[in-house]
Formats: sequence, structure tokens, C-alpha cells
Amino acid sequence: MDLSDYNGMEPDMLCSQVNMKLRNEYSNLHDPALSRDIDEQPFPEQMHANGFRYVADVRQLRGSVAAEF
Repeated sequence: MDLSDYNGMEPDMLCSQVNMKLRNEYSNLHDPALSRDIDEQPFPEQMHANGFRYVADVRQLRGSVAAEF
């Protein structure tokens, strides 16, 4: 899936798609291949504003509820 239009996606769906790419295709959020699909700076800020954060140790975006566990 092309993430270049991530601004128009629902945050939960976007999180799911990015996590799938991180699991199957990319080594981290800043992977150059992923960076072609999303803007490296605005993307994490947008996800944080929607209650998600990137957890580098597990290579996932997680919602604020998951962060509490």
C-alpha cells in the first residue's frame, strides 16, 4: 500500500498499515524506503497528535492505551 497520501487516512488505519510495513518490509521508521512514502518529520508529529508514539525497541507505533501496559 502506498502511504504517500497518509494525511487523508484515518489514524488507526494508518498506524496499522505502518506497523505492517515495519514488521514485513522495513527495519525502522526512518528506513529510507519508508521515507519515500511518508515525510519523516511531519509524520511522527501527526501520529503523536493522534495519540500514537513510535517504540523503537519493538519497531511499532503504539497508541496511548497500549503505552500504559
